[in-house]
Amino acid sequence: MAPLIGCIADDFTGASDVASSLRAGGVRTLVSFKATRPDNLKDYGAVVFALKSRSIEVKDAIAQSLKALAVCRNIGAARIYFKYCSTFDSTRKGNIGPVIDALLTEMNEKVTIVCPSFPDNERTVYQGYLFVKDRLLSETHMRHHPLNPMSESNLIKWLEYQSESDIEHLPLSVVEEGASAIKKKIAQNVGPQRKIFVVDAINESHLREIAAAADGMALVTGGSALSEYLPQAYRANGLLENEGAAIEFASPLGRTICLSGSCSEMTLNQLENAPSSFPKFQLTPELCVSFDSAVDKAMVWLAKQDETSTPIIYSSANNESLRHSKSVLGDRSSAVFEKILAEIALRSRALGFTKFIVAGGETSGAILTALDVSAVEIGPSVAQGVPITCTSDGEEAFIMKSGNFGGERFFEEAKDALG
Repeated sequence: MAPLIGCIADDFTGASDVASSLRAGGVRTLVSFKATRPDNLKDYGAVVFALKSRSIEVKDAIAQSLKALAVCRNIGAARIYFKYCSTFDSTRKGNIGPVIDALLTEMNEKVTIVCPSFPDNERTVYQGYLFVKDRLLSETHMRHHPLNPMSESNLIKWLEYQSESDIEHLPLSVVEEGASAIKKKIAQNVGPQRKIFVVDAINESHLREIAAAADGMALVTGGSALSEYLPQAYRANGLLENEGAAIEFASPLGRTICLSGSCSEMTLNQLENAPSSFPKFQLTPELCVSFDSAVDKAMVWLAKQDETSTPIIYSSANNESLRHSKSVLGDRSSAVFEKILAEIALRSRALGFTKFIVAGGETSGAILTALDVSAVEIGPSVAQGVPITCTSDGEEAFIMKSGNFGGERFFEEAKDALG
């Protein structure tokens, strides 16, 4: 039987996040890191295609997303989910709005919703504005994000900059009336022009009603939190069978390494709180002026670490240090660090490292691409939205987290989970 859900995720940690939510919703889920038909689809109710499309050129993001859509259609997925971050990481030009436009056009669909809310992580949408805890998104650290600075909290305005579709607001008052009211409101406002509804949601019950209202939509877009409730809605109308057999996770032999490119406040906190058994090597901008020198020095340091330790190699830095990095390495400083971390991951295999804990979506994408990992199955979660994943042969395992996910002792907890 073909998977019902084909999910297109705009970065690698986001793919793990949404796959974890789908698994929590009772769906056996595979994550593919290549936009090609996976070899084995038996028993999977969902396939998530992990793209590295969040921060690239708009035309390239559209091309990647449409290629993934074609594969979703090829495997018979009847429902498409486009997943982006709960902080709506994008620029004034895109890439979220243009990708939604392209998917709607290719699918010959006129309507979809935008729902990034993740109440358990204190991301909510009210009156069309995206909040992080009790602050507008544009008043948080996301305003200074090195790739996708979020200077606007009003998602309606932000999408109007990005999208050629009509943007409508679906207010909380309608959401609180339930799924039927949501469906009615959307139906009353659908016309010949493509339309995207920004939906308010501030708690889990709102997400449940939104999912129930979206059960007939061919394309749904949102953060990972909404996706957990879609399987329930699909089962209610007979589209989805019960959960397939969940993976039995067995930790592979070998050592664990932590690689961090995330510059979020939480990741910086987690690095600071890592215990002494997690020795650290920092990739400074001055060191990374020379790719070969940076990699060589990191590998020499790594080879010297005790086999009982869990080394951390990181480029993570605060806002002031990020400005310094740009002054030394230029505007592509993030890409420089990603490339170096990816090469270190590749070479670390020769030292017996088989378990990788990675912080940062762009970093995860670079590392998995360098390691040529084509797909992983989703296992149990270490933290909300952060599952253990393993290759089909069970020889390598990965824990990939978005910057703000996990608690202060994340690295230690992730290492314990991997064994």
